[in-house]
Amino acid sequence: MLEKRLVVDSVRHLNARCFVVAFRSGEVAAAARAGQFLMVSVTDAIDPLLRRPMAFCELLGPVTARTGFSILVERTGRGTTLMSRLQPETELEVLAPLGTAFRPPSDAEDQCCLVMGGVGSAPFPLLAGDLIAAGHDVTAFIGGRTADHLLCADDLDRLGARVVLATDDGSAGHHGLVTEPLQHHLDEATGGVTVYSCGPTPMMRAVDDIARARGLPHQVSLEAPMACGIGVCLSCVVPVQEADGGWSYQRICREGPVFDADSLIWEHPDA
Repeated sequence: MLEKRLVVDSVRHLNARCFVVAFRSGEVAAAARAGQFLMVSVTDAIDPLLRRPMAFCELLGPVTARTGFSILVERTGRGTTLMSRLQPETELEVLAPLGTAFRPPSDAEDQCCLVMGGVGSAPFPLLAGDLIAAGHDVTAFIGGRTADHLLCADDLDRLGARVVLATDDGSAGHHGLVTEPLQHHLDEATGGVTVYSCGPTPMMRAVDDIARARGLPHQVSLEAPMACGIGVCLSCVVPVQEADGGWSYQRICREGPVFDADSLIWEHPDA
């Protein structure tokens, strides 16, 4: 884990809400893995005080000499609004890399299905690049309410992933839920498949039902508000199943954000 003051290299706006911030730091980029995240200060001022958690989206520069990394941000509140106004050469405090990373399939021959919605697309360009470099066939399923909500499609296509789009209003790709083309794809798949997902909780839970019904390994990346990002504040706990049949809390920032989906308890046991 590194605590660094990093320079903003560029800010690229994708639509009215979402933007990509690139930072210059070969040191952080060399240490980062797909699925991990960073805590970034949104301003040099004392208010807002808390850093914001953001997933690594892409690593910049050649593999042998990384120059930096990017994050995908959605403007949802005061902190991310301030980030949307960042200018190149601005310096921000960053704590990174944090959390657990996605794991490659246990079978080197497995196909990989990446299922995402909204800013849940953020960790998948980095993961897709790693999986494709390792020889896996990768299909990315991207869902959103409208075509404007589909993120990272061009990045994933450029990396060599097969991209399948789905929108609630039919403005792009499949008219319906992203889980519908996923089910069709899995019904026709031959050989092993590993599933990865990140996005709205109802979507990930539906993907988990689909993967479990077919006996497929499924890794999820969870999102949560975080005050510290290093496991101290306990603001990001999630209930998980224990081997003895009981359950306990684990911290998304430390034991996650990547979990095996079959360990998660989607409905709180005390509910």
